[in-house]
Amino acid sequence: MKNATPKPGRPGEVSQWPRWEGPEESRPAGYLPAERNAGTRSGDSREKTRDDALIADQVAAQLEQNPFLDPRSVSVSVEHRRVVLAGVVDTPEASLRAERDALSIEGVYACENRLEVGASESGRLRDG
Repeated sequence: MKNATPKPGRPGEVSQWPRWEGPEESRPAGYLPAERNAGTRSGDSREKTRDDALIADQVAAQLEQNPFLDPRSVSVSVEHRRVVLAGVVDTPEASLRAERDALSIEGVYACENRLEVGASESGRLRDG
């Protein structure tokens, strides 16, 4: 094995390698044993809430940098690292860009795009 010493890190992260997820009897030498609930983080709900709040702040900051959006017309909520975008944008492209912006933030697992296409707070009339 090229790097015989496993790196530390949380289960499920690429920084923690090599992890053996198969049966113990066939685990090659040099691999760390698999941990229970490798896809979930240990810790209390305050840690999860703090992570979600940090992600929400980062997504909001990213949306403010997007010249195609009025960030005041988009609300961001995060629960369990899943972002929900709601509000009104001017074009379908702006909606897609907002979703891509949210997904570009490290730690975001999914983005539910509830943005409606119409006029933002810039004063134009909504479609429909």
